[in-house]
Amino acid sequence: MLISINNISATNATVNSTSYKTTADLTAPTVKSTDPTNKATNVAVNKAIKVTFSESIKKGTGWIELKTSSGKSVAVTTSISGNTLTITPKSSLTKGTTYVLYVHSKSITDLSGNKYVYSGSKTFKTDGTAPTIKSTSPTNKATNVAVNKAIKVTFSESIKKGTGWIELKTSSGKSVAVTTSISGNTLTITPKSNLTPGTKYTLLIHSGTVTDLSGNKYVYAGSKTFKTKSENMQAVWLPSSYVTYNTLNVTKLTKMGITDVFVKVSQTNYKSVLTSIFSKVSGTGINIHAWITCFYYNGSWINPQKNTTYVNSLISFISSVTKYSVNGKNVDGIHLDYVRYPGTAYKYTGATATITSFVQKVYNTVKAIDSSVAVSAALMPEGSVNAYYYGQNYTQLSNYLDFLVPMIYKGNYGYDSSTGTNSKGSSGTNWIASKVSYIVSQANGKPVIAGLQTYRSDNDVTAISASELQNDINAAISNGASGYALFRYGLIDDDL
Repeated sequence: MLISINNISATNATVNSTSYKTTADLTAPTVKSTDPTNKATNVAVNKAIKVTFSESIKKGTGWIELKTSSGKSVAVTTSISGNTLTITPKSSLTKGTTYVLYVHSKSITDLSGNKYVYSGSKTFKTDGTAPTIKSTSPTNKATNVAVNKAIKVTFSESIKKGTGWIELKTSSGKSVAVTTSISGNTLTITPKSNLTPGTKYTLLIHSGTVTDLSGNKYVYAGSKTFKTKSENMQAVWLPSSYVTYNTLNVTKLTKMGITDVFVKVSQTNYKSVLTSIFSKVSGTGINIHAWITCFYYNGSWINPQKNTTYVNSLISFISSVTKYSVNGKNVDGIHLDYVRYPGTAYKYTGATATITSFVQKVYNTVKAIDSSVAVSAALMPEGSVNAYYYGQNYTQLSNYLDFLVPMIYKGNYGYDSSTGTNSKGSSGTNWIASKVSYIVSQANGKPVIAGLQTYRSDNDVTAISASELQNDINAAISNGASGYALFRYGLIDDDL
């Protein structure tokens, strides 16, 4: 088409002529994409269908059909925005059903009136698959679960509340009151009050409790269990060889209810040992404390008053251990051993102050890096003369320790190991009780974890019976201990 425009000037009696050539739009719109796509599956039953064209469109004179594969028509409404046609079923579609969409010729046109030409049907199938559980937190059969833990259940797809019910029960059948919430594909179950420490719980999510967004009901797939962390610490000293040579039985630890492990590390092996132990206990809830020897090196005692270079090196090492991370996991604690004199503290002026000062430096160093890392120390059990011989004053040290671990080893210090008894009580339980009671009274309210020997003595490494060890544990707990630490792994009766 040619359009001419004449511009006539009367003054100069001239005529200016300008011509414009235009091209008429003769191209019909075509379908560029559909949502859902052709042959899509698991389409939501409340899905609005969108058809995107090659250009802006408007309503034509043809018709649009949405039918089931069996030929049943579905009532729909339509709307247009720009180049998009939206087809909305008037009610939810049927689950697990194949639908066919027909956008017939002339149903729409472009803005120039060019009519869409039918280019074939599009099919899709609605979601007929019920949601399934993909994971839970805590995991099934987890131990050492926090008593204030919110339980999260992750499903295979987004969910909504159904008509079924959820139960959280103790192993004895007592029901726990909970609240629930849903976000996306995650169901959160929150107990209304803290759970009971050291207790096994069972979670039952019954059929129909949740559905997917298409209304497909979850089908019960079995219960999930977990056990809460004991209120008292239940720890064990772990030589690094069990980690290095892969002889650590983590299942045994969890069955024993172990909550914390003191794993031996050195300046030469701490990275490999911690990397390995983090991997081994992953998902168990067991806390890892780096067990570090302080003033005993290569078979000789170090006097911290006379070897400041060694002390500074030790502080630097402890700093490195605290900072060491594997996949975002750091140690939960620093556990100091041999942080004392070998029974000769009385020979050195200020010996107790030296030990206390060192522990204070460790505490400040660790807390400056990560305030959540606990600092503890293995202490001698000599009561009122502990500072005199070893430089360890329970009250002073409690200012710089998150918990104290006196080594209340009855086989070494408490009674005649050859007979198993003495005047202080059968099997040494009275001695354990008295030592725990005294140290608790001196600890300024800090937790005291009783270090208990699991074998007869250093001269006889026969493991004592589980029943005898349990009596020792009971004696410690009943006299104020906030838990126990077993010395050591590898010398513990399997029946404990």
